[in-house]
Amino acid sequence: MMRKLGDVMRVFAWCLVVAGLVIGSISVSYATYETTTREAGWIRRELSSQNAARLRRLIHDIDLGDRPAGVIVSPWPGVIAGAGVSAFGVLILAIRRPARQADLNDHTRRRPTSDLERS
Repeated sequence: MMRKLGDVMRVFAWCLVVAGLVIGSISVSYATYETTTREAGWIRRELSSQNAARLRRLIHDIDLGDRPAGVIVSPWPGVIAGAGVSAFGVLILAIRRPARQADLNDHTRRRPTSDLERS
């Protein structure tokens, strides 16, 4: 059973839309997980230093909710990539299918609209 190219393209376009949504949501989840993992490593390193000044600074930073910039992973690159993939799928869905030649012949033939034109 052979499918038409238009049907295959519509399925592909819907797959792109879904894949874009999945990419965006997974990137947010990954960024949250990776940030938490890096923060735990940062705390472990500071605790293992056994330096009183660094430990006081760690406690102060945790109280304020501050973290070093290298600990934070941004989800935006994945969200933007997912939006781009979804937008490409929507673009493919928006492209109109070319009409078949038989349909063009039926619509281009002029039909009489009044009794004067019929006779």
